[in-house]
Order: sequence, then structure tokens, then C-alpha cells
Amino acid sequence: MNINATKIRLLFGNEFWETLEQLIKNAKKRIFIISAFIGEDTFNNFLGWKPHDIFYLSMVRSDNQKYDFSTNQQISYYPQDSLIIDDKSFHGKIYIVDNIVIIGSQNFYKAKSVKEGEFSTLFELDEFNSSLILYQALLKIIENENIDVLRLTLFEPIIPTLFELFFL
Repeated sequence: MNINATKIRLLFGNEFWETLEQLIKNAKKRIFIISAFIGEDTFNNFLGWKPHDIFYLSMVRSDNQKYDFSTNQQISYYPQDSLIIDDKSFHGKIYIVDNIVIIGSQNFYKAKSVKEGEFSTLFELDEFNSSLILYQALLKIIENENIDVLRLTLFEPIIPTLFELFFL
């Protein structure tokens, strides 16, 4: 797969969070949060940043957790409307806002002290190439999950076909 980016930039530590927040606040069409782990506070902030009329999809691993202070234990946490992916087959971090793609090591979980050692690469692409990256990532996840795509497109009216999701 050959992809031509109009801009490529490395993001370190806080720069990742500042950039992603601005991209989300200024989103015009779509937001995809594909992260092994998603923090509850970070996701709630995201919902506040995101324009209300913008489509979004988030994916997280099945072993995502949060700390429950009432029981002093880790408990499962799945953000609202997120797709849950098997923790044995998924560890990716891809963020797509309109035609900006960020791929890197940073989970969608902003800790109190941000690790400057976390880095990501931002690619500014056209709509076709940003959709192609997303499509390839989702195909790999579907392949590992043994998801029946035909069943999803024919019998689940809430989920649009892959073509509608990426190109319309």
C-alpha cells in the first residue's frame, strides 16, 4: 500500500494530547478512536470536545479497566457505544480525525503525568488515503476477531456497510 502524505509530524508527550484535542474540537466529518486502552476521564473529556453532530467510533480492548474507589479495585470499563475487541488480538493505537491520521504508542488514556517517551506520527492525507488506512486496520481487526462482515451488513441495521462508513 503506497500512501502519499501532504504532511508528516512526530508528536511527543503533551504535544500528542494538545494536537488531538484541537483536531477533535475542530472536526468536520468523522472521528475514530482505536486504542488498546481508553480512560474514563479522557473519554468523557473527548465527548465534551467533540462537536455534537460529528460521527465517531471508538474501539477498545476487552481488558480495559478503571479504578473503582468505592471497592478499591480495578473493574472493567467500556466507553459508551465502543466496540470491544479481544485483548489477545488487539494492541493498536490509531486516531483519525477527518483526514488526519495519528499512529503511535499513546493509548487514549491521559495520565496525571504524561510520559514524554510516548510518541506518535501524524499524517495529513486526502480522504481516500485516510479511509484506506482505517479500512485496512478494521479489516485486520475483523480478521483476528472472526467477525462475520456479511452478518453485520445484512442483519444489523444500526451498523452501516463498510463503504458507507468510510466513503459517504
